[in-house]
Amino acid sequence: MKAKIKLDKYINNCINISGSKNSSLPIICASILCDEIVILKNVPLISDVFLLINILKDIGYQLVLNKEDHTLTIYPSIINKKYFHNSKITKLRGSYYIIGCLIAKNNKSDFSFLHPGGCKLGTRPINYHINAFKNMGLDIKTNNKVIKVKGQIHECIHYLDYPSVGTTINIILASSKLEKESIIYNASIEPEVIDLCEFLKSMGVNITITNRIIKIKGNKYLSSTKYKIMEDRIEAGTFLILGALHQGITVNNINPSNLSFLTDLLISCGYKLKITSNSITLLPFKKEDILPFNITLEPHPGFPTDLGPLMCVLASQINGISYIKETVFKDRFSHIDELKKMNIDISLNNNTIIIKGISNVCNSQIKAQDLRCAASLLLSASISSELSTIENIDYLFRGYENIKYKLASLGIDFTI
Repeated sequence: MKAKIKLDKYINNCINISGSKNSSLPIICASILCDEIVILKNVPLISDVFLLINILKDIGYQLVLNKEDHTLTIYPSIINKKYFHNSKITKLRGSYYIIGCLIAKNNKSDFSFLHPGGCKLGTRPINYHINAFKNMGLDIKTNNKVIKVKGQIHECIHYLDYPSVGTTINIILASSKLEKESIIYNASIEPEVIDLCEFLKSMGVNITITNRIIKIKGNKYLSSTKYKIMEDRIEAGTFLILGALHQGITVNNINPSNLSFLTDLLISCGYKLKITSNSITLLPFKKEDILPFNITLEPHPGFPTDLGPLMCVLASQINGISYIKETVFKDRFSHIDELKKMNIDISLNNNTIIIKGISNVCNSQIKAQDLRCAASLLLSASISSELSTIENIDYLFRGYENIKYKLASLGIDFTI
């Protein structure tokens, strides 16, 4: 799918931020653990969520999505299957959270599951997950296509070599019905992980978090809950960066503390912000007052890797040289060659991206390689009043709800 994008006349407007993609996927998976009805609110209407719902329905679970009020109802079900080989699984990286849930739901596991898919961000091994499951007492065998899981889990202590978000979540999910305590050291403490923990606690799981140590004491019977998914801080960050490329913006329906990594940086660069309890306003500014930056992309509370490609675009419009060091994904650089096509002066030295501003962005035909690459190309195309064409724009819809209408309210033309 292709999209054509150009700037008509920028309007400094308000944007309402949707529910979190990175929070909703594990929480929707965790809902199948409940022994009663679960109602989720603030569910984002994005393609990844639709795909996960379809995967769970194909497995046999009953889910009802009300798009008008962004509510998802999940009904309790008992599924007796040994083979989870639906090809849809290979299209969604987050489908691996289903594995942790299946382990938790079965006293003795004996099933096989297709390898998950998703955006290609270089080497993204699932070995951290496999090692964690083995540490819990399971026999795991894998080949290029299938993960085979067999055995019975027990409580244990996990020492993670790296604070992996996915591994932390899968350990929490798998441990959620064990009545003895499991502990994760060097755990991920991303806000989305905390959101999942709060959801599980609302069903009866006992979870405590101290620094990077997470303790889980599960409950065999999990009770009904109504839970509101947190806002998408990456979407909020995307629009704040867009406002910094133009002449200001307001993002609503957010918790500003979840965006302090970005607001602190923007202020240090010279932007002026007005922050309330649930909104951030980036005020109009003079370009000559804005300074370049030097950031490292790293696990929370550091600057998130998901916004790295977008910050490259912002750097291209700031006078001076900016540096962005990627430490999370070894190969998350697909946006660089595409941004070069738009006359952005950007290069790579080892794992550090170097951007020289100010670039006069030109229209071009470019191609998205993954979700955040698509978002960075969208931002760069929004600078020019001439049409740019982005191929593979489907990636964008995996994480941004109603993006066409939100852009239109800012004076940016987005057509498919």
